[in-house]
Amino acid sequence: MMKSNKILMCMIGCIGVIFICLPPIAACAQPAPTETIVLKAITCLPEDHPTYPGWWDWIKKVNEQAKGQLKIDYLGGPEVIPAFEQTEALRKGIMHVNLQIAGYYTSLLPEALCLYLSRITPWEERKSGYHDYVNELHAKINVHHLARTAYPLGYYLYGNVRAEKPEDLAGKKFRAAAYAIEFMKALGIAPVSLKFGEIYTALDRGMVDGFSWAWSGVVDRGWSAVCKYVIGPSFFDSGGTSHILMNLDSWKQLPDHLQKLLTNLAAEHERKWTPFYEKYHDQQLTAMMNAGMQHLKFSSADSKRYIDLAYDVTWKSIIKKRPDTAAKLKELSSK
Repeated sequence: MMKSNKILMCMIGCIGVIFICLPPIAACAQPAPTETIVLKAITCLPEDHPTYPGWWDWIKKVNEQAKGQLKIDYLGGPEVIPAFEQTEALRKGIMHVNLQIAGYYTSLLPEALCLYLSRITPWEERKSGYHDYVNELHAKINVHHLARTAYPLGYYLYGNVRAEKPEDLAGKKFRAAAYAIEFMKALGIAPVSLKFGEIYTALDRGMVDGFSWAWSGVVDRGWSAVCKYVIGPSFFDSGGTSHILMNLDSWKQLPDHLQKLLTNLAAEHERKWTPFYEKYHDQQLTAMMNAGMQHLKFSSADSKRYIDLAYDVTWKSIIKKRPDTAAKLKELSSK
């Protein structure tokens, strides 16, 4: 009996030690402090590019509203990774967020050229199913497409050819970016491949008669000193100039509420900054005229024919290469 009592007392003592050693249940249930998710970001153009105010505003809003749970850390522009190599780095997860030009990654995703050709607004694209389908296609290269950052931002032909109508451009040589090659060929222009840093010298020496470029930067880059004319109306006004892309694996790893935050701020951004870019277009044209350039305007009929040709031949070229996907993008982005 004495032995049994000793055993019982020993067991009670041991249980007491166990309870004393265990921390309170409530304390165990508290989650560990959440570490900030850091997304490394780069841009294909230098950080001071004049079309980037919307991009900086988006980053600011994300970092503020994520409240320490997520931070976008901007590392720099093409000096970090060359512009044409950035989407590959994004795809591999070397970087997480990339502000990129659609024409710079058509080697990975030929349908990216379609981003120049939408005839509807970014918010209409989200309603029509276009935005979702664009993401389906980008998923093939492990990329998530978040937003446009510069809408509207279209393109002009610039040069030293006094073109009063589209036919006056036939037989000339123009520096061409990917989005304009088929359009130039249809106009009878010989497209020339040049880095944009070589445009000034090529114009100055008469190696080319002109070039295609967005509304921005002509005066800032000094091209107005060797270029006389803005030719005809602008085209591809939805533009492929600035798109916020994200590594798809990194996107999938974000909790739902942070995915929702990024998506909502991207959609909000597209609407908010549209008036800025509309005004910016007018300011850029005024700057070019003040620098001594002249805007050669076509007749209404020629302008329509010119713009329609730009879309028609470019769509035809892409649909020939990607018949199913490109045709669907055209359907979803038409008025």
